[in-house]
Amino acid sequence: MARLVLQTPIPQDAWRVVGTVLGSYRENRREVEVTWEELVQVFEHWGYTARPATGATFKFKPRPGTRWPFPSESPRKEFSFHRPHGRVIPKKYYPTYRSILQRTLGWDANTFKVESEEEEIQRRLVEERMRREEEERNRREAQEKQEKGKKRGRVGRRNRH
Repeated sequence: MARLVLQTPIPQDAWRVVGTVLGSYRENRREVEVTWEELVQVFEHWGYTARPATGATFKFKPRPGTRWPFPSESPRKEFSFHRPHGRVIPKKYYPTYRSILQRTLGWDANTFKVESEEEEIQRRLVEERMRREEEERNRREAQEKQEKGKKRGRVGRRNRH
């Protein structure tokens, strides 16, 4: 029996980029141009770092501790893309990129869909909550660090006398 896989909703701008590369997005039945910067920006927003490897190859590596916005069965693996020489990714690169994403992350043309207005609202609320939690965590860590520094300063002064 075939397993039902639900499509993961993603924002319109990410859908245009990733959907184009995966072959599931067309605008008015025409292929869309995607720039290298747009592709990198989407993956960096999703928790990857994009770093030059060798030559024109860039390695995309998931950052530790990032929350994964994709299907739970999608693995968090690193992969590499060949960066095009121009600003726009040539359409002939799409099959290679598609194959890499299929092989390493298990993505295909049916993995994602553009999010509805309701899904966008929900995502933005979650992102805002995560941002506030991160700010609070950073504030607490800075406060703890400051308190440890004060304690060390007091201990150091006592030992001098």
